[in-house]
Order: sequence, then C-alpha cells, then structure tokens
Amino acid sequence: MKKDTVIGIAGLIISALYGFGITRLSNPSEIFFAGTTVFPILITIGAIIFSLLLIARGQLAGENAPVLEMDSKVLKMMAIFTAVFAVYIVIFNKIGFLISTIAMLTSILFIFNVGKSQRVVNLIIGIVFPVLCYVIFAKIFSISLPRGILPF
Repeated sequence: MKKDTVIGIAGLIISALYGFGITRLSNPSEIFFAGTTVFPILITIGAIIFSLLLIARGQLAGENAPVLEMDSKVLKMMAIFTAVFAVYIVIFNKIGFLISTIAMLTSILFIFNVGKSQRVVNLIIGIVFPVLCYVIFAKIFSISLPRGILPF
C-alpha cells in the first residue's frame, strides 16, 4: 500500500479518536471562549486537513508513490509508545497532570533517547518541560489542569 495513503488514513483515525475525546472537555469559563477546548479543536482540524492532504498526495502520485515497508523494529517502538501513552491516559486524572506527564515524558525519552550521556538530558527535559507547561497554563493562563494527588 502507498506510504502517504496509509499514514493519512492512520492520521484520520487518530484525529477522529482525539476529536471524540475532546468533546468530553468542558470550558471552565462561559465568557472566555478560548478555554481548554480551543487548542485541542485547532489541533484536530489541522490533523484532519494534513491527513487528507497526505491521502491526496499518495493518490496523485499514482504508481510512483513510495510503498510502505513494515519494519519490525519500528512496529515494536510504536507498540511501546502506544503502551506508555495508554498508561498515561489512564493515570492522568487520578495522579494529575504534573506527575503523570513527568512520568510519561521521561519514560518516552529514556526509551527513544538511549545512551548514558543522555540520562541527564532526559531527566532535565522530562521534569522541566511539564513543570513549565503547568506554570504557563495553570498559573499564568488560569486554565485548570488535573491536580490529582498534589495539593496545589
């Protein structure tokens, strides 16, 4: 099967699942429209558009389109990433944004960014990025993120 077509169809499926998931989000403010729902909606619309463009590009290329080759190493990494992300989804509301995101991001970095010299970088990015996101969204923009077990 054509590479662009397969990736485009996968993108549409993921976008549909993501779009369904964001229908369950509530906007914390009825006055301020740009709450927690606007950014996910924009991501979903963009992902759908780019997925459709990929499918169109694959169809327009005809016989010259690159064919998708399955690599067991890539499939294994995809399965690991999917498992880590599934755990993240399950624990997100229970444990909270900060702890679950630090755990997920750090896990992904250690899986994909292998090497002794990368350990410190993985830990720094895995901790600093979620904390920075928390400060920006929760403290600066006053967007409520799941607190989970943390008291703040």
